[in-house]
Amino acid sequence: MKKSIEVLILNKKYSLITDESESILLEAAFSVSNVLAAVTLKGNVTIEKAAVLVALQLATEKIKHQEQGQAVNEQIERIITTLYEQQ
Repeated sequence: MKKSIEVLILNKKYSLITDESESILLEAAFSVSNVLAAVTLKGNVTIEKAAVLVALQLATEKIKHQEQGQAVNEQIERIITTLYEQQ
């Protein structure tokens, strides 16, 4: 069921309508806010550019985690296949 959740990113409130868990969104907003703050503190970077850089960083991390998960799944499949072949 959709609900309204308010998050704070760089001291700006955002109201969201979502099915997502409030605790997950609050944690995500905190993480995004911290990374945005770190990016903007490093130099003369607009919030828009910082947001794009953060989105790119998060997307890169997501892809890496997916690839790692896929590699683990493939390794598990190889182990299972090896176990069945030994029987």
